[in-house]
Amino acid sequence: MANLVCVDCGQKKPHHAKGLCNACYTRHYDEAHREKRAAYRQEHREGMMAKNARYYREHREDLLANQHRYNEGHREDRAEYNRCYDGAHREDKAEYNHRYYQANPEKYAVNNALRRTRKADQPNTLTPKENERLFAIGQGTWKGENVELDHFISVDKGGGTTLANSHYIPASLNRFKYNKLPQEVYKQLTLAEGV
Repeated sequence: MANLVCVDCGQKKPHHAKGLCNACYTRHYDEAHREKRAAYRQEHREGMMAKNARYYREHREDLLANQHRYNEGHREDRAEYNRCYDGAHREDKAEYNHRYYQANPEKYAVNNALRRTRKADQPNTLTPKENERLFAIGQGTWKGENVELDHFISVDKGGGTTLANSHYIPASLNRFKYNKLPQEVYKQLTLAEGV
């Protein structure tokens, strides 16, 4: 296939037909047959999705390596694109995050806790699966209550977001506990009750 100057983009590339390079010919063809291609995609949607999923499973490592290589080579371009996108879609992103965290309060709690423990340079080892299990236990223990993630030893006293240091308790109790140790809270409650 000879390299000729494309009549559309003006670059010297492999010639396809009608004086166009491969990319320009494909673009023109897609524009001319948009409805036909959309109907085909709609009709064969499930088969195409299954084929793409199978391809991804079989070539996952190569695809991730290529993506990593591309990201490394285009770090500034991607950062600039993300800045522009975030600036143009600030309200949309805020609305999406608000809806997501309203629907998933336990994930919001964990993300907030992980951010705080990273900032305090404490261990962050609580996995999403462990968090789901702790959340289910907390909901089962405190039926009908709005539960929140709590650290037995608070982050500002050296506790991390780990499986051994985390549990879910009612929001009101969490506010009362604040950064006290469990034994301090127990002592305060027993003194208040006069036991």
